[in-house]
Amino acid sequence: MPIPGQRVFQAVQAAQEQARAAAERVRGAEQQLKSEVEKLVSDRGAALLELAQHDLPDLKRDTIQSTFNEIQKDLLLIAQRKEQAISELQGRVQRLLATEQESVRSRTQVDARLAQQSAEQARLQAVLQTALQTHAEFPALSKQAVDAEAALLRDEKRVADVQTGASEKLPTYERSSLFQYLYRRRYLTPEYTARGWTRRMDRWVADMIGYPTAQRGYDFLKNTPARMQAELMRRREVFHQLMSQVEAIQKQVADQVGLPPIMTTVTSDQKQRDRLDQQLAETRRLITKVQSDLATTSQDQCQFYHQALDRYRAFLETTETAVLEQRAARTPDPRDDEIVSRLQFLTSQISTLKPRLQSTAQEATTSLGVTDGFEFIARRIEQSNFEQENSHFDDQLPLDQLLDRFRQGVLSRDALWTEIKQHQEFVHTEAELAVANIVNLANHPMTHVLAQAMVQVVGAALQQGVNRSIQRRSGPLSPNWPGVGSTGPAFPEIQPPTWVRTNAPAAATPAPPASPRPSSGGGEYTTVDRF
Repeated sequence: MPIPGQRVFQAVQAAQEQARAAAERVRGAEQQLKSEVEKLVSDRGAALLELAQHDLPDLKRDTIQSTFNEIQKDLLLIAQRKEQAISELQGRVQRLLATEQESVRSRTQVDARLAQQSAEQARLQAVLQTALQTHAEFPALSKQAVDAEAALLRDEKRVADVQTGASEKLPTYERSSLFQYLYRRRYLTPEYTARGWTRRMDRWVADMIGYPTAQRGYDFLKNTPARMQAELMRRREVFHQLMSQVEAIQKQVADQVGLPPIMTTVTSDQKQRDRLDQQLAETRRLITKVQSDLATTSQDQCQFYHQALDRYRAFLETTETAVLEQRAARTPDPRDDEIVSRLQFLTSQISTLKPRLQSTAQEATTSLGVTDGFEFIARRIEQSNFEQENSHFDDQLPLDQLLDRFRQGVLSRDALWTEIKQHQEFVHTEAELAVANIVNLANHPMTHVLAQAMVQVVGAALQQGVNRSIQRRSGPLSPNWPGVGSTGPAFPEIQPPTWVRTNAPAAATPAPPASPRPSSGGGEYTTVDRF
């Protein structure tokens, strides 16, 4: 009895779900084994580090001599690098301390010289002040310069006030259209030339806005700030001339008493002292840093010790557990015996679980491949429309056997698909049988004679219309043709229509077709008439 396509499709989906569930179980087991192995490896690493710290508590040569002979050379090289680093840091500290002492001596000398030169500068400055006070012109010029500066300060404030007032009040005049009209016509000036009615109207406007007073105020605000600024510049020039005379007299008298060379020496000594202070501060900062590095490197748990510890731990990791047991048995301390015993247990556990982990990982990969294979078969069944109602498989299909063989790896997914595809066929509908009868009628010899006669009547130009007319009349409703269903030569102008699939079947139930479908896997079809 034929097997429905939907049943085959459901069997493949069920196998896919079973394979997916099996793959998930195997993957979970793999993750659990992996976590256990990682935990054991981590514990073993911690035990190795503990044993390394027990055997190598410091980086002294005596301690290194008590370790394994195979690793002593590497540990001694690390110890030598530590000793060399300590020696270099000690030498650098000594050099920096010598530099600090030299800087301190230089600064002491500069301080002594600067104090002497500063005292001489103060004495000469007192002499200069006495000489300037008794100078014939200096006191009077100094008083004039001071008075000029005071007057200049007052004038600068007044000019600033006037400029501020002008900037605030001028816009009022400039916005007044009547005032600007009279001002542009030069009213109340010799340039005003208007006569008659215009002159009377201008006088009336001037009286109305108070133009004479406004004009004086406008001219003051417009011109006074500029004149005051010019006068201010002149007074500044006078002040600078007075100060130049005062400074010239001061320079002349200072040169006479010998003050400038002393001032130059004092300035130079001050700059040198500032440089020495900066150099001394930087030297002391470096001394602090190098001494800190030296103290860190001199400790037992320094960076070199950690390098040696890592190297010794790596050596222990590659050493046979039996060798570690023999060495631990020779030492009086029982702690290393306990650590080695723990290492032996962890190593044994890891060796036991690793093959199981590899096997489980391989099984997980295989399960995933089976799941993907069943998914591939289900997808191909859907693409080929084998799950449709008009699709079935013959009763010779050993589906369960094929699925089991694929699970066991005997069949590949392509071989499984080939086996399934060979047992599939579609059921022909009544509409498809009617299409086949139409094709047979079109090939009947009497249809050929009728077509030739109609062509001769209507003309060769309408041959295609004749062909369609004959084809439209040829069908299941015309059983009166003799020999219907028999084979015969087809007339050359008419060919059976070709059915071309244009798209895949929709997921939902398709609408009733507008034209008959051929016997195939479903989907929408389009008739292409070829004559």
